[in-house]
Amino acid sequence: MLGRRLATYNWTTTTSPPSFAAFSVAPHHAILCGMRETIIESTQVSLYYHSSEKIVHHQLHSYPGIKLLQELLLRGLEIITEKGATKWLSDDRNGGALPQSHHEWGDNFWAPQAVKAGWKYWGLVLRSDLLHSANMRKLARAYAAKGVTVEVFTDPDEAFHWLRQQGSPVTTSGR
Repeated sequence: MLGRRLATYNWTTTTSPPSFAAFSVAPHHAILCGMRETIIESTQVSLYYHSSEKIVHHQLHSYPGIKLLQELLLRGLEIITEKGATKWLSDDRNGGALPQSHHEWGDNFWAPQAVKAGWKYWGLVLRSDLLHSANMRKLARAYAAKGVTVEVFTDPDEAFHWLRQQGSPVTTSGR
């Protein structure tokens, strides 16, 4: 999946609305950008909920500090608990390196609650220079051991597309 480019529509250079054909290759792009509920919006972080996909989605715009990071994660946990979300998209490309204390809080306090509430799939978006780091491999293994399927990406559209495909409900006949 990494390295594959999906077609997207360039909203900034076009004056007329796109046709449906513009989304035939990457319809997830429209959902990622437009059909979401904003939970938190600040200069440092954003938290969204994509209700039709059951995806919690955060974006770090800069280093958030422990207090704001905890607020973001706890609000996302509320969504998992209250709305039955099972998927989380973390766009951490601009967040910088987090101190070990932040990871410890997440690993020991937040993650067990999120897994217990039903979190199953994590699309983690990182800068390309962090993609294959030892710390990221360790993080992915740690969460896999908790029962979370983790995939790491450099493109948030690709992560969203992957998450959409995970855990799709099986349709059954009403016998």
